Amino acid sequence: MKNSLTMDGFDSLLDYEYIKFDKQSALLVCSIQNKHKNIYNYVHGGVYYSLSDAACGFVVSELDGKWVTLSGNINYIKGFQDGNLFVDARLISKSNKTCVIDVYTRDENGTIYTKGTYTMYNIDK
Repeated sequence: MKNSLTMDGFDSLLDYEYIKFDKQSALLVCSIQNKHKNIYNYVHGGVYYSLSDAACGFVVSELDGKWVTLSGNINYIKGFQDGNLFVDARLISKSNKTCVIDVYTRDENGTIYTKGTYTMYNIDK
């Protein structure tokens, strides 16, 4: 692990753990609690988005420079209610200034709940 990452600030509210990450991918898990849910008892869309963004942050933490999210797009496919939600991020392309990362959220059986694409920007270059 190149950088020492701490999950404080906003990340601490999400209550997730990282399983693994490197320059190409990251895998996080979030044990869904009531605080993650909307009024219909499904995971709130903002939680999916934030977890996906956090997974991208783990990938770019292993790259040179300081990276921030430039844009993110997410498609909500199915609602998730209970259990462990896995967040799987994969680097698709990288230049000196930007990189593109695809992110899926899924359950332990592989059912996909969201698919996102995030563009990260290197503020050091």
